[in-house]
Amino acid sequence: MSKKIDIIIPARLNSTRLPRKVLLKLGNKTMLERVYNNVKIFEGNLINKVFIAVDSEEIFNCATLFCSKENIIITSDRHTNGTSRIKEAIKQTKSDYVINIQADEPFLEPKSIMPLLDLLNFSEIEVASTFSKITSSEEFNDPNVVKVILDEKNNAIYFSRAPIPFFRNLDLFKQNYPLRHNGVYAYSKNFLEKKLLVSNSTLSEIESLEQLAFLENGIKIKMVEVETHFKGIDTYEDYIIATKKFN
Repeated sequence: MSKKIDIIIPARLNSTRLPRKVLLKLGNKTMLERVYNNVKIFEGNLINKVFIAVDSEEIFNCATLFCSKENIIITSDRHTNGTSRIKEAIKQTKSDYVINIQADEPFLEPKSIMPLLDLLNFSEIEVASTFSKITSSEEFNDPNVVKVILDEKNNAIYFSRAPIPFFRNLDLFKQNYPLRHNGVYAYSKNFLEKKLLVSNSTLSEIESLEQLAFLENGIKIKMVEVETHFKGIDTYEDYIIATKKFN
């Protein structure tokens, strides 16, 4: 029997570094609408449905301008991260698996989730995410680019904003490119329903990386490689750069 895979886009109003960013305009569309349109093309084919999980009436009203109301899920405004919002939202779906697409990633290319779809269709996993190669020292040393190191089975060992691994011999950089975490996640519904999600841990607070709470609690994250990477919009400076690409 084929697996039922949904996409959920968690969208909150008051993000920490750039409040109300999902409602900001990029050209003639909001950031949220651009993200939705990027993945909507999968609906009814490789994906069952694309949902938006909102936390406010304002985002709900915005989403109804381009998305059917039956695909908009109202969730609590008390969630501190996207995973806990997904955990609430998935109760209103018939998903076997859900892919979490961030609402601040308008540059996400649809093909970048194809390896994740292949993994979900042919494997039994609890949590999965994507990575790509870092080919420049600027990216490697940028704390806004999250790095990941993997074991021999492509399970994540650690994520960090710091440049990891440390290249004692710089000649090895091009022979063993470091890896960037791209931030697209997939979860099984059984995992989200059965696991008590730990939103905070020592390492997740130190690095400000939610996924480290999984690793600290012994939960494996299976990683799959994608060829493309994209930059989310985290700051006002990111937004200004993005507006130039859509104008």
